Amino acid sequence: MEKFKTLKSNEKGLTWKEVKEILNSKNEEDLNVRAFFWKIDDENAEISGYSIQEVLEAEEDHINPSGEGIEPVSTYEGEDISGEPVIYKKGALLGLID
Repeated sequence: MEKFKTLKSNEKGLTWKEVKEILNSKNEEDLNVRAFFWKIDDENAEISGYSIQEVLEAEEDHINPSGEGIEPVSTYEGEDISGEPVIYKKGALLGLID
């Protein structure tokens, strides 16, 4: 994007810790604006902007045994899910965008 400099980049995605480090380096005036995320679709030369509407915290571990989306482990109470990797750990943050 023109006239923007990259502060941090990671192909796998930034961690909340990395985002916090960036935010801690900014002054109050810089932080007193709505938080936006941009999605750049190079193939179609499109840029879409989204604002964060909510930040959620996982109340328990979440897994994805069906492959269709994450679900809390309590959904599988009484089932053997010991081989399922945890996608979101309890306490993980998730930002909802509009």
